[in-house]
Amino acid sequence: MRAAVVTVVAAMATMAAGCAGPSLDRADAMAGACQFKPCVCADESAPFWRVPETAEIIWSEDGRPSCPPGFALQRKQEGG
Repeated sequence: MRAAVVTVVAAMATMAAGCAGPSLDRADAMAGACQFKPCVCADESAPFWRVPETAEIIWSEDGRPSCPPGFALQRKQEGG
């Protein structure tokens, strides 16, 4: 009886893990977040110790943000 319960619990855990949905890459996750929170397109090649140059966000017809080549979506810093 105990082995049957353990087997059922293990099967349910495996099915739940499979139903977690697709994982998003960083760009997709940022595009989703930037639809609701302030973001900027920041220079991807800027060193971490410098404030990167920014560019205008490109909004598609379906409302998804993207950036010009060489720039990536980043959350806008508070107060800036």
